[in-house]
Amino acid sequence: QNPSKLDGLDKLLDKYLGQEQNLYLTICKKYNVKAKDPEGLGDLDWMHTAEEELSRLLEVLVSFVVLHSAGLKQDDAKGLAVWEQVRRKAPPRLLSHCFELSALAESQFETFAKELHGEDGARVRRLKDKCLGAELNVPQVGAAPSGSAPA
Repeated sequence: QNPSKLDGLDKLLDKYLGQEQNLYLTICKKYNVKAKDPEGLGDLDWMHTAEEELSRLLEVLVSFVVLHSAGLKQDDAKGLAVWEQVRRKAPPRLLSHCFELSALAESQFETFAKELHGEDGARVRRLKDKCLGAELNVPQVGAAPSGSAPA
């Protein structure tokens, strides 16, 4: 509101170094202007997304601290990052597939169940052996199709 005062702004800021918020509020009061940030908190719009970003940032920070404390050199860290991208990952621990079997005719369902079980249930036993710890809900031979059956 008073352009002539702009020339002395740098001197004023130097004089009140560390007290900028108080200076701002005093100037607002002098010129009867409503302060945009009276508490001096700054722009807080970033806080709406902070929670989402915080866990990702903390994970990155922890990994940096661990790598730094282990004495890992920058070239080693780059090699490790490349290795993390190309290494074989363990398969997911939770797989869920649901197949709609109710549309099958009874004879088709029976044929499907027999094929799935194999001779004396050998195929299903092999499947269960390979999937230790997994819950398998396999359609039974002689049972009617109902809704859908996870496999």
